[in-house]
This record gives sequence, C-alpha cells and structure tokens, in this order.
Amino acid sequence: MSNFSFKLCFAHAYVCLNNNIMKPNYLLILLLLGNPTFSQDVALRKTIDSTVHRIQACPNHVSTFTKVETINGNETPVKYQLKTCKGFGTYIERKFSNKDSVVYQQFYEWDYELIYSIERIVNYYASDSITWRAIYYFSDGKLRDHETLGHGKSEMDSWDPEQEVIANYRRARNDIRGFLQK
Repeated sequence: MSNFSFKLCFAHAYVCLNNNIMKPNYLLILLLLGNPTFSQDVALRKTIDSTVHRIQACPNHVSTFTKVETINGNETPVKYQLKTCKGFGTYIERKFSNKDSVVYQQFYEWDYELIYSIERIVNYYASDSITWRAIYYFSDGKLRDHETLGHGKSEMDSWDPEQEVIANYRRARNDIRGFLQK
C-alpha cells in the first residue's frame, strides 16, 4: 500500500470512529483490507528480497574495474564491482566520490532486468557526516516501490526516482558491457 493510500485509509477510519459511524472492530478490517494492492506490494517485495538474498549468497565470479566519468562537470573515477551468479542473477556496484561526499549505487538484476537497487549518499561536513539512503523495487522495467531514509534528494519535488535509477542502471550496464568486451 502506498504511503498516500495508507494515510487516506487511516484518515477515513479516524473520521468514522470520531463520528460514531463505525465500531472499533470495523476499523481493523478497514485498515487491513483498505487497499487491495497492499498484499501485492508485500508479495512482490518478498519475492524480490528472496531473489536478492540468493544472489548475495551465491558463490560469485567477481570482476572489478575503474572508469573515469564526467560527473557534475568533474572528471571522476568510478569504481565498479560486478558479481555474476550463474542461474541466479547479477550484482553491479558503482562507487564514486568528490571532496565532500561518497555515492554508492548497487543494482541487482535477474535475466538482465533490474529488480532491486540500493543507493547511499554520505555527505561529510567538517567532523560530521549525514547519510541518505534509498531502496528501490522494480518489476517489468517499472519502479514498483521504494523507501528513503534521511535528508536528501527525495525531499525535492523534481526528483523522479524511477527515471534516475533506471538511467544510472543503464549507465552501469553499458560500462560493464564495455569492460567485458575488452
């Protein structure tokens, strides 16, 4: 259930309870059955989490390389790690930094299709740091669910997580293809 749907369902139940329109037992039913997509999201997440766990646990063939890219107008070395798990999928990691932050991007794919991604940005300030983190669930090439933690780009109205993650994944996938063809 999306955060918005849950809030809407909860608000409706609260109004009904306060106006004595609904008994408390019905509140539980409304909250549990308020949005039929809730169980679909949970089932999808469980399936993807299980697949990611299998990729992580598989004995992997690991390749690493570094490529210089232009990021925010600066030539930046990007470190890649590729783990292939025959029959179970692939893990790709990108890591790059500048003078005050480090960006980690992890992509899990099944049959060359993105299913899960984690992004973490650590910003350093004098003797302190602040971390922003996001996880993304994909199915059929579409972002199906995501969670963010911390202050960062998810607070901007212009942020489009699906477009950004897919663009980063495609960039990583293209760089991996180039590396493997050498």
